[in-house]
Formats: sequence, structure tokens, C-alpha cells
Amino acid sequence: RAHRPHELRTGKDERSGGGEHRGDGLASILTCLRATCEKDDGIFVEVLQLLSQCMHAEEDWAPGISECMPLFLLRLDLVQWLMRCSLRRGTTTVVFCKAMGVLSQCSSVLSGRPVLLRFLSQVVESLRTSLKGHFWQDESRCRRVVATLHFVASLRLCARSVELLVASVPSAHTAALPQPPTPSPVGVVNAAIGGQGASEVFGSLGMDALLDLAELEARPTAANSAGAPLAHQPLPRVAPTSASAAVHEVRAAALRVLLAVAASEAPHAKAYFVSSSRAMPLLLRLLRRGRSPLPALAISILWVLAYNHQRALPVLRHLHAAEAIRVAVSEASSKVASEDRDAKHFARVAEQLSIILG
Repeated sequence: RAHRPHELRTGKDERSGGGEHRGDGLASILTCLRATCEKDDGIFVEVLQLLSQCMHAEEDWAPGISECMPLFLLRLDLVQWLMRCSLRRGTTTVVFCKAMGVLSQCSSVLSGRPVLLRFLSQVVESLRTSLKGHFWQDESRCRRVVATLHFVASLRLCARSVELLVASVPSAHTAALPQPPTPSPVGVVNAAIGGQGASEVFGSLGMDALLDLAELEARPTAANSAGAPLAHQPLPRVAPTSASAAVHEVRAAALRVLLAVAASEAPHAKAYFVSSSRAMPLLLRLLRRGRSPLPALAISILWVLAYNHQRALPVLRHLHAAEAIRVAVSEASSKVASEDRDAKHFARVAEQLSIILG
């Protein structure tokens, strides 16, 4: 007989009169299976699918319970365990992607917790390593990048998290210069978690890296410098046909991360976009040149940046954003009636953004 997710956690079966029985069913099962999961990927994947299904089912069956499924997993140290498993070198791609998916579903209970900041700093460092070279030609690396970006996009980002993601990464030239006496917030975070020194900011991914991913098919072709950060590596204009779908997934995932940054609670999150010479022009180009869901994501980021942020409005007006939006809406008008909800969302947000821009 199938149990509801909260019945497995509490040991209460509401359909049989709400009686209690000893033990915590799901907790006992998961605790016993942890060691087995680390040895058998097949079982691990099944357990991860079970957890994902339980969290999806909980939304429909028990929206008002006292302890949600993600909080239950956090209390049992299972969220922390999944974080550790995802960072192990021997973790297979399928397990990694499933684990990151479950962690994404647990994002609602991770906000503001020290464990998240520690994990995010390690995830960012791992992502920087994965982005070296033509990673999109490696299916395994590409799937890991997309899963990682989706996890980051699911988070409610704090100021420290935002800086880990989009703070400037020093170039080879500036890295050799003497560091300022006052450590940056990223350096403080790195020192606190046992990483690099407080005067270094190498833990940050960088806004340019995310923008590189968002325009993966639109950069000039040139030879990559081995080991250089992605932000300084020219990317190919058109990816190979076999990798085009994967590249599109990467671009959409990168835009979702940028949207999470723009909509975050960090007081200076929008300033990273305004101060970038690439961010606004790229988002405006994607309104016309991208295929779904890229235009909808781009217009959403622009709306968030323009809303209640006076510094963004002059930049958008200087770039003739209102005209670009009108042209994009005109070109997309024929698709609104026939396409999915992305096209309707695009038209609705574009209308609101046009009003803001005057």
C-alpha cells in the first residue's frame, strides 16, 4: 500500500484513523540505505528518484504539514550527505545530476544557512574547473554544468552568495599586483571555510563567465589559451550540430542564474549588471535572436533590473531598449497565439517594461 510522504515521515496513517506506530519509516529506510547507495549507483539513483517524487507529491497531498520534506531531509543530515556525495570525484554523472536535482528541490530550506555558503563556494570552484576548454563537446561535463546551474538558480541568494557568483575575477595581470589591505567579502568567505587566503578572490565565478555561457553560440572563433578562465577564452560562433541542444540548455541555465542574481536579496546585485559593459546589450540581443525560453528569461532579467532601480534606467535608454523591445514584441506577436506560455510571458513582461522605460 502506498503511503503519503508525510505519513512515512511521521509514522501516521491518516487513512487508518491516524494511529501512531513506533519509528520513523522513511528515516529508517534512508539511514539504512546510505552506505549501500555509496557502493551501488543503481540503488542510489532509485533512492534519489524516490526523494524527488516524495517532494513533488507533498505539494499536492500535504501543503500545510508542520515539517516539509526538505526540512525533514536536512534534519536527518541527508541534504548534507548529498552535498558531500556530489563533490566526490568518483561520483558518476547520472548520480550527480539526480543529487543536484534533489538539492534544488530542497533550496527553500537552505537559504541563509552556513552549510549552503560552504557548499556553494565548493560548487563554484568545481564549476570554474568544468568550464575550461570546449566543455560543451563533452556530454558528461555539459550535463554536470547544466545541473549545477539549475541548482544555483533555484536558491534564494544572499549577498555573500551573489558575490561568489558574479564578483570580478582578477586577470593574470591584476592577480600579480599587490593586494589591497582590506580583504574582499569573497576572500573573507574563503578564509572562513578553510579555502584560499582572505586577500584572494579566486573563489568567485564572475559575471563575465555567466555572460559567456549565455552567449555561447555568439562569440568569435579563436584558439583557447590552455587553463585560462572561461571569461578570457573566446568561444566558437556556432557549436557543432550534435552539441546544439546541449549548448541551448547551458545558455538557458546561465540566464536562470543571472535572473536569480538580479532578483536576490543582495543590496548591490543589480549594480553588477549596470556596471558590466556586456550584460545589458547581451540581454537586449537575446530578445530577438534567442529561441525559447531565452527571450522570456532575458526580458524577465531586464524587468527586474529596471524595476525600482534608477541607475539601470539611463543605461537602458542609452541602449534604446524601448525600441528593441517594441521590435522584439512585433516579431513575436504571431507566435503568442500558437506557442507555449513563454511567448505570452514575454509579451506581458515586455509591455510592463515599456511602461517603466516611458
